[in-house]
Amino acid sequence: MVASNRLVVILLLLVAALINNASAKTYMVGDMAGWSIPERTTFYDDWATRQSFTVGDKLVLVSTGVHNVYEVSSTDAAACDASNPLAIYPSTSPTITLSSEGSHAFICQFPGHCILGMKIIVDVMTSTPTTNDTGPSPPYRSTSNGFPVAPAFSPLDFLHRHLPSPI
Repeated sequence: MVASNRLVVILLLLVAALINNASAKTYMVGDMAGWSIPERTTFYDDWATRQSFTVGDKLVLVSTGVHNVYEVSSTDAAACDASNPLAIYPSTSPTITLSSEGSHAFICQFPGHCILGMKIIVDVMTSTPTTNDTGPSPPYRSTSNGFPVAPAFSPLDFLHRHLPSPI
């Protein structure tokens, strides 16, 4: 009976993920590196330029340390100024829905973290742009610890990786 209930829950989660995935993408900011002090101060902005964000997409900022997320203006992000936040996400790993087009900037407010590179500015469009690029995606690259930096994942990928097997 417990296995049957678990299977029903997993199926419902998969259906919800597929429905959600049909209209929006979910990006794990920084891919495998997550939301932490990066090796390079431009790491997150470099990551963001390789993505195409549209209204409705979600950013997941997975943190393994003591960090937070403040949404600020692009000017405040460049200056690492958290004194006038547009939103504060106190959770250590928030999911943020990009609800409007334009630039959205996020920083870690803890002293020194933003200056060390914990900031990102994403440019959000109304719809997915069309491109003439028919070449292959850039190859995976590795961080200094040897882990591959993977492309953004979908909610279905997340469920597959984090739910126990029903068998």
